[in-house]
Amino acid sequence: MDYEFKKESLNLPNIIHSLTPVDAMKSQNPIKSYRKNICTSKKVLWSNLADDNYNEVIGTYYTGRLAELEYTHMNKVNDYWLSRMNEGQSCNYPVCLSDIIRGPALEATSWPSIKSAIRLRPSKNDMLLVEDPNTGISKWLINPHTTDYLVGSASLAAFSDITHNLSGDQTIQPSFKSPFHQSKQISLLELSKDWNQCEAGFHVLVDELFRFWQHYQPGWSYK
Repeated sequence: MDYEFKKESLNLPNIIHSLTPVDAMKSQNPIKSYRKNICTSKKVLWSNLADDNYNEVIGTYYTGRLAELEYTHMNKVNDYWLSRMNEGQSCNYPVCLSDIIRGPALEATSWPSIKSAIRLRPSKNDMLLVEDPNTGISKWLINPHTTDYLVGSASLAAFSDITHNLSGDQTIQPSFKSPFHQSKQISLLELSKDWNQCEAGFHVLVDELFRFWQHYQPGWSYK
């Protein structure tokens, strides 16, 4: 996207600009099925709803892959983790976090591969019914600038880096340097039988994590 187009798209709330079809009519969401999104290029395009692929929020998403946790198995998983806790075993699990961002933000982050971004099921506000002036046939189009994507946890850091470096002079296009890349993120998940025990366990884990890093990087500061 060119700079002026990108700058306008990144305004919040997101606005519809001149490239949006103007002869659209509001209507109900006609979608009845969904499949995994398969993208072949990084170019942002309006998709034809009849041929569209997307993902509904039905599970836990990770960068580049999808892990679906069916509700029928959650009780078994919960019992297994709690039994390990009762046996005194470690109950710390790594968690891969994901962010939900809009199409322009996905472009602004210089996301390495749009195939790793999972587009969510579009809402009726993301869709426009457009009539072809030549054939008179109407078709639903999906606005790529308002639909949501699931991406990795470093995406918003990269996005903030891009917007932070935008030039104050709007007539000059800034040099888009390589965005911030998050090399490591540690997340902790603990299941407990009651909220107080879970909160206490979290503070213990934080203290242990600080002690671990202080051993290897004593000069680092912590927030």
